[in-house]
Amino acid sequence: MKAWILAAALLAPAIAAAEEKIAWGDDYKKGLEQAQKEKKPLLLYFWASWGEGCKQLDEGAFSDARVLEQAKRYVCVRIDVDKDEETTKKYDVHVTPDVRFTRSSGEEIAAMEDPDPEAMAAQMKKVADEYKE
Repeated sequence: MKAWILAAALLAPAIAAAEEKIAWGDDYKKGLEQAQKEKKPLLLYFWASWGEGCKQLDEGAFSDARVLEQAKRYVCVRIDVDKDEETTKKYDVHVTPDVRFTRSSGEEIAAMEDPDPEAMAAQMKKVADEYKE
């Protein structure tokens, strides 16, 4: 019995992290408004339902506990390139996945350099730490 209790206690954080997800918005303009109100940067994720790289990013970096923790410091908006052509063109997106970090004004700060979870979490931390309105 004690072994089960110990195993459950050890596994609980991993199970909770596995169930946690990024709170994606899907409207760029609402995301800008929210970022301005909360004084946070935006994380823009340009994706396509048919994109294999997008599925890999969703299952990889965007499911990693380190990335999930950093995502709380952002207003996160998932932009479907097939539905929001205006925003896709504004940021000159030609391939998916494409991840951009912007100010609450929409001005780009940085683009994702590496989809590896550890590298992405480090870049997200750096951008958020240095962020000023």
